[in-house]
Amino acid sequence: MKQVIYKWGNLQQNAKKTYSEVKKQRKLTGGGPAPKPPSAVEEKIIEMMKDRPNFSGISCGFESTMPPVFEIGLVEKAKNMHAEIQSYLENYTERYNLPRANDVHLIPFLEPSVESSYSENQIDELVNFLCSKYPSLQDISSRDISSLIHNIVQFIVNYRQGGTPNGSFVESELDNSQQPCFSARVGDGQTGSVSSMFPESSFTSIPRSSTDSTSSIALISLTEEFAVEEDASSSSIAKKPDGKRKRVSLGDLQTMQYEVLEKQKSQADLLTTKLKMEINREKLETKNLKLRNTKLRLEIRLLKQSVQSEENAMLALSAVQSDNYCS
Repeated sequence: MKQVIYKWGNLQQNAKKTYSEVKKQRKLTGGGPAPKPPSAVEEKIIEMMKDRPNFSGISCGFESTMPPVFEIGLVEKAKNMHAEIQSYLENYTERYNLPRANDVHLIPFLEPSVESSYSENQIDELVNFLCSKYPSLQDISSRDISSLIHNIVQFIVNYRQGGTPNGSFVESELDNSQQPCFSARVGDGQTGSVSSMFPESSFTSIPRSSTDSTSSIALISLTEEFAVEEDASSSSIAKKPDGKRKRVSLGDLQTMQYEVLEKQKSQADLLTTKLKMEINREKLETKNLKLRNTKLRLEIRLLKQSVQSEENAMLALSAVQSDNYCS
């Protein structure tokens, strides 16, 4: 898995370099040679990544430390939409699931959903706020929590009606840092926070769309499977002496997922062996029934022969008696 990630990074870098050189050559004037066309793989990657700022750069950008003028943040918007969010969670029905880590071959052929003008950091803050505010978003055992969070984020981003009936905001009862986004029992009674296991700069908590980022989609699936799986051998996320939890890198998490898959494969092999043994037992029982049936038939035949021999003996005896009577 690490080799695949490393190779994908190299392909992205080469495609980005080729894309920059082609753009630079196209801006030049004169009768020079045409720019070298990208390869088929690079052209495919450029087509997938050209609209992303980390690939093609930001045109007409602004200072990231300056908040947009007259723009309400997503967290404040979510506070203002408390009643709508509560109603959405109560009436939520699962329509589709996000792609999982093993479905990455489908990602180039999927179309992105509604684009958002909000940054990934704003969406991260919104996800942390929602998870700390609404307990139903912390229960990973009852539903597909990643799809639910993705859908509710899209609902908030696309919601146009501003303000509550009295025009005030609903205050947050919990700070973002008070509760983890996801909580899962790992090992001997230890509770691990998925949001605290990874560096903030390594991934986004929720993608802006179902196909906005390959790594984000894969990470959501890894997070979900890691949270559900209880592995007593996961000592890498044990608590430090000062009470803080250790951070687990994405590579370690992928290793854990590989171990889980290996255990699932072993369980599947054991189940297959058990089914084969049951099939063989059924065959032996069928064969035993056939043998018993044959035995019963032989016993019936012997009884018939015995009855026939007794009848013959009776006939012979009666014939002898009649001869003696005549003489």
